[in-house]
Amino acid sequence: SSDVCSSDLWEVNVFDWEVGFSNLEKFVEKNGHTSVKFIFITCENYNLGSWVGIQRRDKDKLSPERIARLDSLGFDWDPINTQWEECFSRLEKFFQTEGHARVTSGFETEDGYKLSTWVGTQRGDKDKLSPERKARLDSLGFDWYPKKTDWEVGFTHLEKFVEKNDHARVKDKFITCENYKLGNWVGVQRREKNKMSPERIARLDSLGFVWDPFQTGWEEGFSY
Repeated sequence: SSDVCSSDLWEVNVFDWEVGFSNLEKFVEKNGHTSVKFIFITCENYNLGSWVGIQRRDKDKLSPERIARLDSLGFDWDPINTQWEECFSRLEKFFQTEGHARVTSGFETEDGYKLSTWVGTQRGDKDKLSPERKARLDSLGFDWYPKKTDWEVGFTHLEKFVEKNDHARVKDKFITCENYKLGNWVGVQRREKNKMSPERIARLDSLGFVWDPFQTGWEEGFSY
């Protein structure tokens, strides 16, 4: 009796797998890929997303024949890794076009993908990324700390301004020859002084940075 039940169960499992595979074949014929979302349900009310998830989870238990059949459809065993590779490929194209990997906030690729969001995720997940992924990003000159980089760029422009003018009194709307809005950067430093590190304050002070231009102007006027 138990043997019959076991045999019946085996037949049901095979049938279920074949039904799932058949639905996946139809999905591929229609969409050209096997990237089935986890919650996807077919028009026939078949939970294909769940079936696909089970195949990934149970890959080590699947027969070589079933694995081969899934592979023949281009089955994606690790969609998270696939997505990472696709996004990295987009970043590589950006690098080849722009000559750097500094993706600005809100940037979208030609196909409408928000590459800036993915880049931000890599920075947030830096401590979780594998050494191999970090190295690949580093190979593109990936900027892990863009705010720090932006600050250094502004400071470098201020240094050049001081060398040329012998003072650090930058007007609010001043733009450099390189089209850098130095006046705006200087204003941000004044507003954020209380949040700034002592090291940055010291570096600005070393250039004779004017923290309160109104007070300074008054003092200069009074001295006359």
